[in-house]
Amino acid sequence: SDRPVVIGFYVLAGVSVLCSIFVVSTLWFHGSLKTNATRLLLALHIALICEDISALPYVYNTNHGLCEAIAFLHFYFGLASIVAIGFLVISYRYHFFTETVWLSTFISKWAVPLVILIPLITLLPFASNSYDSKDSPWCSVSGKQNDHTWAFAVFYAWVWAILGSSTISLTYTMLEIYSIDHTVGRKLFSTVGMYAIISIVTWIPRTAAQVINYRKGQLSFDQWLYSYIPLFGAGILYTLVFLTEKKSLILFDRAARADAGIEAQNSRDRGMSTFSWEGSDFRFTSTGRGMSILRNSWRPS
Repeated sequence: SDRPVVIGFYVLAGVSVLCSIFVVSTLWFHGSLKTNATRLLLALHIALICEDISALPYVYNTNHGLCEAIAFLHFYFGLASIVAIGFLVISYRYHFFTETVWLSTFISKWAVPLVILIPLITLLPFASNSYDSKDSPWCSVSGKQNDHTWAFAVFYAWVWAILGSSTISLTYTMLEIYSIDHTVGRKLFSTVGMYAIISIVTWIPRTAAQVINYRKGQLSFDQWLYSYIPLFGAGILYTLVFLTEKKSLILFDRAARADAGIEAQNSRDRGMSTFSWEGSDFRFTSTGRGMSILRNSWRPS
């Protein structure tokens, strides 16, 4: 009786995976891996691919060991995608405000390693054998109260802490920028702002389902499926944002690299016209008397 829903679930997951593969391929072959935005977007969509594949029901639960590993990988890559969003939000502030220029060096060196390392906290549930597939089509934590506590401690709490702090930081930055230049403020909202909003909206159903289970409410299989569907929608929506705003997503990194005198250091960078906004220079300077914007032309190459 669940077959039509499961088939639709697989189809949506497949579309989401294909969308993320498209973004990864585009960034890899036509982007500049020297920019923070490109590296973080690559990390985000690679994590989404693995998260989507590991979320499929009835695929891995025939083998206990395999299902435990898949359950861990699903939590690991789910958290990795959120950490990537968090760093993507943070990385944009230093492009505008001189007092946060130090973030450029930190993010360039540590953002991607931390996207890999921070989610390793999801290894902790192995200490109490909380990853279990018994009597479930899913590879996730078991239905015991203690195991649900692990899920909140190493996953959901981190997801919402990162999304919440990212939203506050992004809102504060956009309000400051919007007060100076409406166009730049709107562009920031339509790019990294949309990534943050999509993440929040798509994680609400999944978190709500987990809360209901934590309080010993019993969700049907279909209800669990429906709570996962928005996560696959996130991959599709991220791709739509990327397609419509890919130049702007890379704009601030390209401008910052030009400021530092490292723009187009090799032939691969010089050929990246898809993501290049030559002659653009955006930097807000914070002073005791207020902020001023130094802006040249917006001229896409």
